[in-house]
Amino acid sequence: MDIIAVDHPTEAQIRSWHAVVAGALRHDQPEEPLPTLRQTTGFLTGSQLSSRRLLWTAVDPADGTTVGV
Repeated sequence: MDIIAVDHPTEAQIRSWHAVVAGALRHDQPEEPLPTLRQTTGFLTGSQLSSRRLLWTAVDPADGTTVGV
């Protein structure tokens, strides 16, 4: 498994991030609404001047699939 820092997420990285988060929430909290792709995009691309976020993804090196965030 490769761990990759995500400084400026691409559209593909945002979609993969969203899929992982939505899948986990669907399993862990099935009664709760899932975040939309738009909400995930805002989370990953929005920034606050007073904070620094570190974003990481775990990728399967065999096929490039994002398996964790």
